[in-house]
Amino acid sequence: ATPTGVQPPESDWKQLFNREDLDDWTPGFEGFPAGETHNNTFRVENGILNVAYDEYGGSFDDTEGHLYYPGTFSHFAVRVEYRFPDTLSGGTFRNSGVMVHGPEPENALGDEEFSGFPDSIEVQLLGQDPGGGDRTTANLCTPGTQVVMDGDLTTQHCISSSSDTYRGDQWVTVTAVVRGNEEIRHYVEGEEVLSYTEP
Repeated sequence: ATPTGVQPPESDWKQLFNREDLDDWTPGFEGFPAGETHNNTFRVENGILNVAYDEYGGSFDDTEGHLYYPGTFSHFAVRVEYRFPDTLSGGTFRNSGVMVHGPEPENALGDEEFSGFPDSIEVQLLGQDPGGGDRTTANLCTPGTQVVMDGDLTTQHCISSSSDTYRGDQWVTVTAVVRGNEEIRHYVEGEEVLSYTEP
């Protein structure tokens, strides 16, 4: 069920990831043309999309990468189930995300304020901090963008949600409900943890 408890007909849902390959997706890496892959970062293994850095030679090398799905969406819910089986996730510890608003891959890797990241609205996915301490997930990050929270424009780059901390390699379900340029809500395990307007 969706976080609002309303279950649309099965035909209304679109499975974005087919569990077999990434043929419908376009990779984008800092310093590379859109569509060109880098170090086999994104791969499908046993029906799971893996983001792996084992071919980076021990150094992330500041090459941020993203996967882009074709098409335009405005009012939608997107759900991901994720986990961090290893500690290294890019240049930071147990850190990934889902960008729910952003440009096409051909226009995404230009001269942004946040190098390597397209102007976007990101649902940030995190695990525990490197010392094992608390760290929320389904946070909001806004490279090159801004949102309104509680009626006020915020220019803060990352805003923490009210979620629990998810430790180790457990699976976590995160849903973002996007209502165009009006409102976005983040849910973790079905509980609302963050909302904002006017992205």
